[in-house]
Amino acid sequence: MQSAALPAQVIEQGLATPGLLAHVAVQKFCDHLPLARQEKIFNRHGIELARSTLTDWMLAIGHAVTPLVERMAALLKTTDLLASDDTPLPWQNGRTGKTTTARLWVWRGMIDEHKPLLVYQFTPDRSGAHAAAFLDGWQGYLQADAYAGYDCNFLDGKIIEVGCMAHARRRYFEIAKSAKTPGFAHDIVQRIGELYDIEREAKERALTPVERKQFRQERAPPLLTALKERLETHLPKVLPKGPLAEAIGYTLNHWRALNRYLDDGRLEIDNNAIERAIRPVAQGRNNWLFVASERGGQATAALYSLIESAKANGHNPYVYLRDVLTLLPMTKAKDIDALLPHIWQPRA
Repeated sequence: MQSAALPAQVIEQGLATPGLLAHVAVQKFCDHLPLARQEKIFNRHGIELARSTLTDWMLAIGHAVTPLVERMAALLKTTDLLASDDTPLPWQNGRTGKTTTARLWVWRGMIDEHKPLLVYQFTPDRSGAHAAAFLDGWQGYLQADAYAGYDCNFLDGKIIEVGCMAHARRRYFEIAKSAKTPGFAHDIVQRIGELYDIEREAKERALTPVERKQFRQERAPPLLTALKERLETHLPKVLPKGPLAEAIGYTLNHWRALNRYLDDGRLEIDNNAIERAIRPVAQGRNNWLFVASERGGQATAALYSLIESAKANGHNPYVYLRDVLTLLPMTKAKDIDALLPHIWQPRA
């Protein structure tokens, strides 16, 4: 008697089912539960799964889904509007034997104007060369913080910098929060709040990008002009190296980028969407502390890409990842798009 051949597995000759692999991955990268804790939980249920085994699984599926993530990155570069941010990620550098600070970048764009994709990228450091490599050959609006590592991408005018008003506002908010009485910082926070009131009304009215651009250009320029005049007038009155001077300097030095959102109704006044995308990494980092290798960092980036993109498209990340890990081994390269988070649909 012969047994029926097993279906293709995402981990060749592996015993873990797609459901178990997806469960462990989502527990770690969505629910921030370190593999060491998962090992203890499994043991309490009488299941012996060593942390090293769980680690090997995550490395293997991170590698297996890499073609999906590469396809997502290629699709992002077909759009003309991207947002980016990065966050520190401690990792054990196998070359030096020391724990050093790597980075996890995230790139966010909209496919068909309403389907978000997020691609995370692990790099051993924060060199601007990594951002330049990702953006090579791309043209459009790039919304990011004012990190100087992005600056080389704006030199030829093919990539247009879009600033983040939330970054500017945060500086004045922190000063106002510690002030004993309302003062200049409070005034600036209130003025920036009036710009956000315009954005809120546009959203409530469900304006199209064309309508939102017109609405902004009717309402925002007088407020921005008055804000800039207020900052320029007050700058000579503050300590040159004090927090208020730094806040004003940041705003004025990046004034054109901070006003760029007026140019296109698809642009946002701030980069908060991408900051929300980077927050799960910070939450996870507080629990699992570091990645153990460069390969682990790359697997982490790949799994965050799929899980966070699935969430952004309204999917249950466990159901999505389980289905991807089930179907991926038998999916031809030409059919891989069906597994992308913005296209995939749950099976009955």
